[in-house]
Amino acid sequence: MQSTTLDELGWLHDAEVFNITYDASRNNGRLLRIAMRCHDDAGYPPWNGKYLVLVAVDIVAVNHIAWAVKGPEVFDRAFPAISDELAERLDKISLQNNLVFSLYLHSGSTLEVVCRELQVEVAP
Repeated sequence: MQSTTLDELGWLHDAEVFNITYDASRNNGRLLRIAMRCHDDAGYPPWNGKYLVLVAVDIVAVNHIAWAVKGPEVFDRAFPAISDELAERLDKISLQNNLVFSLYLHSGSTLEVVCRELQVEVAP
């Protein structure tokens, strides 16, 4: 697993999402894992056609609204901010020194995330 940036997330689009997992098994911080497969022409050669697991490490907050739709769930885009509503609910200290971003899926589902680090695992 390697660290990734919000800039790299800009390359994610139209990836088929297989699962989203909130992992509370660690005593030293929660994880959010999103497994997906990028399409063959994603525009970012290291990820083209690859299976990715995006991992938000040491989560401070996650706000997930899921809309169940028929057919595959598809990643639309990442945005480097969260809603004003969630930001107001969090103590400003929680936002300092953390990554803050939102993920949008084609179904209309969203994930707003505040975490310490973002990692990605890339498999063929």
